[in-house]
Amino acid sequence: MLGGSWADPAARWALLKTGVDAWSESNNTFPSLPSHPQRIVGWATLTLVAPDLAPALEYGGHTHLHIDVAMQAVTACGG
Repeated sequence: MLGGSWADPAARWALLKTGVDAWSESNNTFPSLPSHPQRIVGWATLTLVAPDLAPALEYGGHTHLHIDVAMQAVTACGG
């Protein structure tokens, strides 16, 4: 679920920032993010800056999907 090494957390979150900055409707960069927590933050960020309700609801749905995956992973490992 965490997707790879977190030995350098700053680098991981920099990767997220790059993904958010490069994201567009025709260039969804989030599948390349190596972890669901990063995808959650990415989609939540887009939700917060959405220009109106329709995209906010769409981005929020993506956020929820990755929250569900992360929660299932945590529950499966007893955490």
